[in-house]
Amino acid sequence: MKKHKKKNKRESAYEKVLAPGEIIPLWRDMMFCQIFGDKNYGFALNYLLATLLEIDVNDIKGHLTYLVKDLKNYNKRQMLNKVDLLLELNDEIINIEVNTDDIMLKRNIVYLGKLLATTLKRGAKSYDEITKVVQINFDHFKTDKKRLLTTSMIRDEDGLVDVDNFVIYNISMELAKDKCYNCLNEKEMKLLTWCNLLESGSLETFEKEALKIMNKKETNLLKDRIEELSNDKETIELYTELTNEELIRNTYAYRAEAKGKAEGKAEGRAEGLAEGVTKGRTEGKEETQLEIAKNLLRKKISKDVIRETTGLSLEKMEKLKKEL
Repeated sequence: MKKHKKKNKRESAYEKVLAPGEIIPLWRDMMFCQIFGDKNYGFALNYLLATLLEIDVNDIKGHLTYLVKDLKNYNKRQMLNKVDLLLELNDEIINIEVNTDDIMLKRNIVYLGKLLATTLKRGAKSYDEITKVVQINFDHFKTDKKRLLTTSMIRDEDGLVDVDNFVIYNISMELAKDKCYNCLNEKEMKLLTWCNLLESGSLETFEKEALKIMNKKETNLLKDRIEELSNDKETIELYTELTNEELIRNTYAYRAEAKGKAEGKAEGRAEGLAEGVTKGRTEGKEETQLEIAKNLLRKKISKDVIRETTGLSLEKMEKLKKEL
C-alpha cells in the first residue's frame, strides 16, 4: 500500500512540472537531438537547412546523410556529451549545435578543427581535398550581436576570404526574443520563425509556428512526437534536472561576482580604488571558485559543469571532494 502511494506521489510531481498542453522546448539538447537526429522527422531538418543554406528543399531530400545515427536510441544522458548533430550533404559536412553559453562556442571551434582534420583522408595528395565543414550554432544566451544571423569565415583586411574550407553561422535566439528587432532580410525572417518554433513551450504556439514552415500533415507528425517526448518521464526528469543545474550554476556565479566586487571595493578604500578593485576581484574570484566548486560537488552536479563554471581542474575537484 505504501509503495502504491509513493508511485502516485511521483506521478503527480511529473504532472506539476508540465501542465496540459505544455512541451519541453525544442532548443533543449535532449529534444533537439531526438527530433532532428531522427530520420522519421527528416523533413523538419530539410526545411531548416534549406533556410540556412539558401537552397531548394528538394535539393536536400534524398541527399542528406546522418553521420551520428539513431540518436533517439542513445542513453539520454550520454547524448548530452556528444556533438548535437553531424550530417553530410553534397560532399560537405554539417555540424549543428545548440549552445547555452559562450564557452560552448569555444568548444565548438575544437569540434570544427577535428572535423576538418578527419576529412583529409590518408593518401590525399593535396590540402584542397579537405572537405568543407559548415557549423550552425543556435545560441541561447545573451550576446552583443546586433544581427539575428552572423556568418564567420577567415578574411583579410579587404574582406577577401583566405580559407574557404569552413563557414560558421551563428543564430542569436536571445535577439529573436526582442520584439523591437527588425529582420534585415527574408532569410532572417524565416530564421526568426525557426527560433520561435524552437523556443515554443506549448503545443499551441509550436503548431502556429510550424505551419509557417511546413504543411499540416508534417506539422501534426512533428507535434505528436514532441508531445510524446514531453510526456516521457526520463526526458522530463532530465529536463528539470538540467534546468535546476543551470539555476544553481548561475546563482553561484552571480554570488562569486558580487563577492569579488564587494571585496574589491573594500580593499579599494584602503589601497586606492583602481588597484583595490582589481586585486579584490582577482582574490575574491580565486577564493569563491573553490567555495562554488564545493557547493556544486555537495549537490552532485556533474564535474563537466563544475569545470566550465569554475575553471578548476579535475585534480583539484577530486582533492576538494575528499575534503567534504
